[in-house]
Amino acid sequence: DFDHGSSQIEESMHEQLNNLITALENRPALQLEIQGAVDPEKDSMALRRIQFDNLLKAQKLKEMAQKNLDAVPLAQIKIEPDEFITYLKKAYAASDITKPRDDAGKIKKLPVAEMEKLLFTRIDISDKDLRRLAQKRAAGVKSYIKKSKKIDPHRIFMLGPDSLADRKNKEKHKSRVNFFLK
Repeated sequence: DFDHGSSQIEESMHEQLNNLITALENRPALQLEIQGAVDPEKDSMALRRIQFDNLLKAQKLKEMAQKNLDAVPLAQIKIEPDEFITYLKKAYAASDITKPRDDAGKIKKLPVAEMEKLLFTRIDISDKDLRRLAQKRAAGVKSYIKKSKKIDPHRIFMLGPDSLADRKNKEKHKSRVNFFLK
């Protein structure tokens, strides 16, 4: 299983994948189909959280650029707890969210929790985003297997992600990849 919102193969998955590679190595006639899967509810929330965090990180990166500091990838930027409110306010101000106004027409000063809620709920995670995550998971597993150089890549196939239509089926929708041997 993958962490929600992630397609990164964790070290804890290596043993299971290596066992699969050994099984395929011992049965050269078998072909492997890999299908990425998502938990629509939990992966959506995790992707929304990642995008929210990236809004704040983008503000910190912008500030770093204004100070002529070296640019770093967004993934390497950390928002410390004492910086959270500063970058939340900047992200809120920079957003195109319609800001609540007072009777005089001035933008209201909102509590931190309300700004966070408005930014967070504005982030839309679509079925396309979830399918992309499922595909990235499958592609990552395929790449891991190919890197072993023990299995002919022509024996490994990626399937499209499973339908997201049946969202209530908890067993069907998990943050994982499914394997089918043929």
